[in-house]
Amino acid sequence: MGLAVTAIEPPSGPPGTEVTLSGSHFDRVTAVSFGGEPLAAGGFTVDRPTRIRVRVPAGAASGVFRLGTAAGHVDSPLFTVVPAQPAPVAPVPEPPAPAPPAPEPVAPVPPVPAMPAPAVPASPQAPPTLGGTGPLTGAPGEPVTLTGTGLDRITGASYAGLPLDPGTLHLESPTRIRVRIPLRATTGGSFTLTWAAGTLDSQPIRLALLPPTLTGAVVLLGRSAS
Repeated sequence: MGLAVTAIEPPSGPPGTEVTLSGSHFDRVTAVSFGGEPLAAGGFTVDRPTRIRVRVPAGAASGVFRLGTAAGHVDSPLFTVVPAQPAPVAPVPEPPAPAPPAPEPVAPVPPVPAMPAPAVPASPQAPPTLGGTGPLTGAPGEPVTLTGTGLDRITGASYAGLPLDPGTLHLESPTRIRVRIPLRATTGGSFTLTWAAGTLDSQPIRLALLPPTLTGAVVLLGRSAS
């Protein structure tokens, strides 16, 4: 089976939407275009041979993603571009009510000295925590989502003792962080997150190594004994 696209998710959305294409032999893709226009650098990411992520360019109309390889190209199902939702318009404030008439002057009362408020010690900031890991099985290069609290204080990460590949640690919110199994990983293990006062370990990930790809064959020719 050659290069093929079998599914698109989501099938519609505004410009800038990240779209996941499923199929086969995406590791051979060298270029992607949408509606005949090549995507800019970083406009597509090959997660694995059966999945590629692309992004709808700004100003695009409905069309198909075309995946190109050295041997040809293949088109995805139609992606429908819908207008982006306009930003909400802030209500216009009502004009202020007229000021009431000035009261009769009153003899000033001498101020009472204010008592200083007692100092309240600042509560210590709670350390980051990890609560969830998924998926628990993956191949090198595949993403894993970690959830917890205080994850915006994470400064680094590793997997089974291996530092993560550059650009594969993404903080999505203080409670959600996305990492990728290093491409050079050969054994399963946990993700270790580093922060200023220590480390956190995720649930263990079972490593599913991809089978080797046959890229060539050697034919041995011999002369039969007479």
